[in-house]
Amino acid sequence: ERRGVELLRHLRFPLMDGQYLALEIHQKSSSNSGCGGIRDCSLLKSLTTEAALWQIVPAESKHLFKLQHLSPAVLQPRRGSWRFGGSHIRHVLRGHREEVQALKICAGKLISGSVDCSMSVWDTVTCHREAQLVKHQGAVCALEVAGGRLFSGSVDKTVCVWDMTTWACLHVLVGHSKSVFVLKALDDWVLSGSDDGSIKVWQLSHLDLCDSVCA
Repeated sequence: ERRGVELLRHLRFPLMDGQYLALEIHQKSSSNSGCGGIRDCSLLKSLTTEAALWQIVPAESKHLFKLQHLSPAVLQPRRGSWRFGGSHIRHVLRGHREEVQALKICAGKLISGSVDCSMSVWDTVTCHREAQLVKHQGAVCALEVAGGRLFSGSVDKTVCVWDMTTWACLHVLVGHSKSVFVLKALDDWVLSGSDDGSIKVWQLSHLDLCDSVCA
């Protein structure tokens, strides 16, 4: 019983990521074979229940759900999460008030998008923050770079377009009726995927809406 509770506490999803959870379960089941471990039915039931609850929590409330259900120890950076041989934490970037939802690296810059509605631009060599971008009215969930511009998708249903030289917001693309969670550049288009069940295709050169595909 005690082992099962401790295992559940350790496994609680830092990113609510299915692949990460599967890796953790596999490792724990291997290391705890013969000790009950993951074979404990009550533990499996707890994991399944938590995963089911996560699926029905509204997007704008997911960060609160995680904060309510995760222990402070799990929320801290953990060396065990680094899967590359010889990897180590070189620097911890601090600046966002709430959790980071999206990352993008381009031309020596790391852009981070957060639930605090802002984005930060970090120099990948010095690890110093060079700019803070504020325009969205909701959590920033997706980032993409194309044509010298940064695209950011948000819970506020919009996609913002930023100049990567001045970091000024050039355009706000409107069209989705729910949160924008995915952005992808493809040739001369930028595709945005939303919780409204649609994918919108934007012309990169003119930033006009070219097409919309519904699931």
